[in-house]
Amino acid sequence: MADADISNLKLVDALLDLHASRRSGAIRLERGKAKKQLVLMEGRLAFAESNQAEDHLATIMAGMELLAKKDLGKVASMIRAGKTSREAILSVAGVEESSLSAGRREQAISVLASMLSWKECEPVFYPGGNHGVRGGNLEMSLPELLVFAARKAAGRRLLSFPAAGPDILLYPAEDQRRLSSLPLDSLEAYAYSRVQKATRLDLLLPVLGGCAPNPGELVLRLLSLGLIRRSAHAEGAPAPLDLVEMELEAEIEELSRRFEVANHYEILGVPPDATADAIQEAYHELARKYHPDRFSSDSRRDSLREKAESLFTFVTGAYTILADAAARAAYDDVRLQKESIVDATLQARGVDLEREKMAEVLFRAGRQNIAEKDFDKAVRHLKECVWLRPEDARYHHYLAVAQSEHPQYRKEAEQHFLKALELDSLRLESHLELGKLYLKVNLKKRAEDRFLEVLRWDPDHKAARKLLESTV
Repeated sequence: MADADISNLKLVDALLDLHASRRSGAIRLERGKAKKQLVLMEGRLAFAESNQAEDHLATIMAGMELLAKKDLGKVASMIRAGKTSREAILSVAGVEESSLSAGRREQAISVLASMLSWKECEPVFYPGGNHGVRGGNLEMSLPELLVFAARKAAGRRLLSFPAAGPDILLYPAEDQRRLSSLPLDSLEAYAYSRVQKATRLDLLLPVLGGCAPNPGELVLRLLSLGLIRRSAHAEGAPAPLDLVEMELEAEIEELSRRFEVANHYEILGVPPDATADAIQEAYHELARKYHPDRFSSDSRRDSLREKAESLFTFVTGAYTILADAAARAAYDDVRLQKESIVDATLQARGVDLEREKMAEVLFRAGRQNIAEKDFDKAVRHLKECVWLRPEDARYHHYLAVAQSEHPQYRKEAEQHFLKALELDSLRLESHLELGKLYLKVNLKKRAEDRFLEVLRWDPDHKAARKLLESTV
């Protein structure tokens, strides 16, 4: 089965290699007369360049409202007269260096986002270390730049699925080196965790839709970074739904599943004390989005219309009852009798399982960050773990290990070590690491107590004995 690339994965791999090898130079793509490049200094982004008008720094800053649009002509005139973009922009009243830096960062993200969409272009690297002097140096991490650019490319629809039906399959990429270096956020990490084997896209989207407003964008980001891959569309297959329709179909399926166990108020999305006007408005809002008449009946969209019809039977039924005062009163009497703590517990179990899966993905990332001594990133990932699963001693322990490397976080680190021991009093590694933390802040008596506790349970613990000797 062939793969179909969503973005320029050769560019992604080249940038990660340049990051790892700390190379300096410029990496360039050309498509016709359009030329775009990223200038690197020791494996980090210095600045981006493009000969396309939409990528000009002044245009980017005007779009960010950091530069008044009325000043664009003035800046262009000064550039034609020989000034650099930086000199011309800073000469405009009210523009400060911080605004310029923000604009240059956004420019770099936008340039790389468009470069990712040029999947047919071969990246070319021109080595050299003197580029950054004339253009300034953003000193931006290339993995961070790649993630920001993938988000922008997916959000702006610069990337899209080639023709493919809702039966499209996603797979984990064979080369997983990218995962440890790319700073994914918690939703991206969770989406990645759901594609650890062949996974149908039409089943994945509703799962991601439970925690993300645009699940299709999440999938595109991972595809564009090469973290997952997809099967190519079979030749001669029926005309497919586009990505927007696929997301809508998945959304309708997910709502139908929820509506099967929801009460009438939950179906319409209104509180039990909603007014008649609010109930009517909620019904009209659902009708504008999901009424079957919105979907024409052709060979491509028959399934979408059928699913909308099934969904709307729930909506119509709820509205019919709640719009009638007498029927609503009778329904409320029955509803209050049926709702029980058992129902709430069953629903909570499903949510708890999803939180556990997400926490484990972040936990693995945090442990990897600690191994690579990237403690800032480890703290971010492990804080998410603790928030998702505060009763897990492992998450508190490793968050404290990462925080111990920063003097400003050491009080928090102590609290998380103590919490880990409260949850699991026999975690010898927590006693040991807490003792090390006390040594760092010169609390030798407290450190000694921790090392003695380790030795009480394991008299042959060499590390604890050696550290205990250092407290004397």
